[in-house]
Amino acid sequence: ALEISRVEFLSNNKALVYVKLKGKEFPKPQHTFIRINGKWYKGLIDEEPDDEEPEAMKN
Repeated sequence: ALEISRVEFLSNNKALVYVKLKGKEFPKPQHTFIRINGKWYKGLIDEEPDDEEPEAMKN
């Protein structure tokens, strides 16, 4: 298991977890957690599906 470097709370219901690799913080978060009904769930990227195209893809 990798050591947790820090947890960044994006809101009261969403957090990103950063880990250390070879003593240094890996630059991208490795886990996303969201809280639903008071419980935290791991591995969920978005709270709701994103059906919109990125701005670069729109004409």
